[in-house]
Amino acid sequence: INLLRNLKHPNILTCIGVVVWNKRISLVTEYIAQGSLHRVLMESPLELLTCCKRVSYARDITAGMTYLHENNLIHRDLTTHNCLVRRDDSVVVSDFGLSKLIRPQPFVAVSRCGDPSSRKISLGRTTRPIDFLATDSRRRAERPKRYTVVGSPFWMAPEMLAGKPYEQSVDVYSFGVILCQLLACCDADPDRIPRNPDNMCVEIAAFIAKYQKMICNSPPLLIDTASRCVSFEPETRPTFQHCCDWLNDCLLYMTTGREPPDDIIHR
Repeated sequence: INLLRNLKHPNILTCIGVVVWNKRISLVTEYIAQGSLHRVLMESPLELLTCCKRVSYARDITAGMTYLHENNLIHRDLTTHNCLVRRDDSVVVSDFGLSKLIRPQPFVAVSRCGDPSSRKISLGRTTRPIDFLATDSRRRAERPKRYTVVGSPFWMAPEMLAGKPYEQSVDVYSFGVILCQLLACCDADPDRIPRNPDNMCVEIAAFIAKYQKMICNSPPLLIDTASRCVSFEPETRPTFQHCCDWLNDCLLYMTTGREPPDDIIHR
């Protein structure tokens, strides 16, 4: 409750207050007209689930998750059941019961300007990437790891399923599964989305082959984003900010016909 109360973002479920009745605590949130994204995907006629609408759903999720990760949080249970659809078709991320706060890491910032012998050094804490401190992979390696296995198995990253240490990239993997659901309008169980039997990682090539007719008209950028998010190696998964940028470009292409830059997926 304390966590949700302090989160303020258009794509995070708004907490209005708390009601205590008969010694039970109930959370009062904004009204969600359409219910869960899972319900929308499973019950809506396909003709209403346009590709543009599904990309917009995905973009909203990445915007909310970017905010969470920038505030040092791991959701750990990101699923279509925990993404809710408002009346205007915007999506909010909800259900933070399994979320985990990561302690910010100390940093040493070194100015790149002026004489190297007179560089200023400052100590502090940061929640945002600093491009001249380290590469993305090094920053990820320095983050504190978690071991607790929690969440919904069909959306769970392989490293969490195996009981290995993990960090924020487990949420990106879960989002990759959601992207597969959005591409094929299907459930997340292994009968619908093919998995590697050895590690339960999504087999994206088998998925594309299985739903070729369904996803043949989807933007290649969207399929490539899903492929990168469900990578078995955590360090190769993109950040939510990258995903949000790619999906915004995807929407721009779909609504205006403007081609995205050739290198957009490789940024």
